[in-house]
Amino acid sequence: PSWFSRRIQQATPPDTEILLIDSPPMVSTWTREIINSADFVLVILSPDGASYSTIPAVQEILSETVRPYGEAYLINRMDARLTLSRDVQAGLENFLGDNLLPFTIPADEAFREALGRQLSIHEHAPNSHALARLNELAGWLVRNVIDA
Repeated sequence: PSWFSRRIQQATPPDTEILLIDSPPMVSTWTREIINSADFVLVILSPDGASYSTIPAVQEILSETVRPYGEAYLINRMDARLTLSRDVQAGLENFLGDNLLPFTIPADEAFREALGRQLSIHEHAPNSHALARLNELAGWLVRNVIDA
């Protein structure tokens, strides 16, 4: 195992079933270590050209290690009212195929408002459409990664 994997194993209680690591979006040595140590990788993309352009570098790192549960891609902060967002989503669907999750997390100002008020999104906007989609993501992860 890599130095990162060894450190995670040392720091994680033995009965831990899931460990989530939110890594920086840029490709770096740190990101490479995280990806290569993971059993599953969820790549978060924004519906813009910048995210689209980083996919080849991410896929190069993903190809270095076989993960038991693979990887998936998710579009976050999707605003279907914007032509650019819809166009990027269509391009990502064509490029990534089944690796792109069949749902997106919509753009929702409630997240920023909750952060500004130091509340969870559950407390601030329990009926948020984006929160419902996050719950859908949690269910997908349970079915396809945790219980797989």
